[in-house]
Amino acid sequence: MAGDMRKKAGFLAVQGHRGASGLAPENTLTAFRKAIELGVDGMEMDLQVTRDGVVVIIHDDTLDRTTDGRGRVTDLTLDEVKQADAGTKFAPAFHGERVPTLSEVITLVQASGDQRVRLNLEIKFGEGREGQPEDVEARVLAVLRETSFVDRVTVQSFHHPSPAKMKTLEPRITTGLLVGQRNLPPDPLDRVRECRADYYAPAASLITAELVSRLHGAGIPLVAWTVNDPDEARRLVELGVGSLQGDTIISDYPDRLLDMRRSLQAP
Repeated sequence: MAGDMRKKAGFLAVQGHRGASGLAPENTLTAFRKAIELGVDGMEMDLQVTRDGVVVIIHDDTLDRTTDGRGRVTDLTLDEVKQADAGTKFAPAFHGERVPTLSEVITLVQASGDQRVRLNLEIKFGEGREGQPEDVEARVLAVLRETSFVDRVTVQSFHHPSPAKMKTLEPRITTGLLVGQRNLPPDPLDRVRECRADYYAPAASLITAELVSRLHGAGIPLVAWTVNDPDEARRLVELGVGSLQGDTIISDYPDRLLDMRRSLQAP
């Protein structure tokens, strides 16, 4: 049984969700720094664009939930976004954290000396405003080219035309389709092929043995989100997540999943 689990988890990658967002304020430099220190394979993060066209890292389309600021990101300049405290709501010890730009996160990774960790960039759109602003993919790509980071990212979105557009702009970039109950496609494999995506990223609860078999049979990895319970991660491994290069589990607590992976892969 142990040997079988080792085989199933042989390619399993672990990504920190919004950095290590269970341990530090989500989508902040501190959360990303912590994830790197833990030894993650990648870091998932959420991209929005300010009124003056700067790509910033924040999940919601407003500042309201995660910071002490107010307003829609697309209505604010970078300077206005930077005035908001993005740490205190998580814990007073993180007072003074700011919403980072994509460039700042890449600089952090480069300064860490970690040559392995990848960035998983989720392009976000406000509900009812999918695909706006129209040039978001081009702006993201411009940052990646300026920082020579094109080969170390994946790009994904719940709005599937977005990763398809990124693939057209830069075929080298790995792209994925985020899927939840609300945007579940009739046929996952057909949707992946239609969008020329490289992987399928469903909510963990949607993953079945049949889905794993079908996608893996076509050479398509699965990226499962968001798993914080090691037992749930083991369930996914039992189903075959981790047996194909590119298979990934995303977690707010990557330390827990890294410990689980070590236990599964131990001789």
